Amino acid sequence: MSDHRLVEILEVESLMKRYCLYFDTKNAQALGDLFTEDARIDYGPEVEPIHGRANLVKMVESGASTRFESTNHRISNEIVTFMDETVATGTSHLYAWHKYFGSEVIGHLWGGYRYRFSKVDGRWLIAALKLYASGFEGFHRNRMHDFRSILEDVI
Repeated sequence: MSDHRLVEILEVESLMKRYCLYFDTKNAQALGDLFTEDARIDYGPEVEPIHGRANLVKMVESGASTRFESTNHRISNEIVTFMDETVATGTSHLYAWHKYFGSEVIGHLWGGYRYRFSKVDGRWLIAALKLYASGFEGFHRNRMHDFRSILEDVI
């Protein structure tokens, strides 16, 4: 593997990690800047898919001010596969902790993300993201995409 490809893997993995950091610090604009303008985000079958960076920023801002007092997302096991020089796919495992406004219940989610990345003007961005669950407890949803299908889905 070339040094150039290793650098690109690190750039893409950094996107995944910054996504978690910006979500947890309630920095919706910085989080949005990690996505393409026409990104597609799927947080599960109980939520309408989000189309576009601007709509993602609005949703994250709303959740940060009305639903989530605090969150902590931890990803691991990142895998990046380059389809060509401007498109890549990836997966990561996830543990997410959620403290809700006005509740003592703590939401836990174990699962992962599936990603599609695009290189735009020399910079890797998230073009699509889909959330999957292996299990959850006290979480604010009743149904999630099944983690066992993470490799079968094309996003």
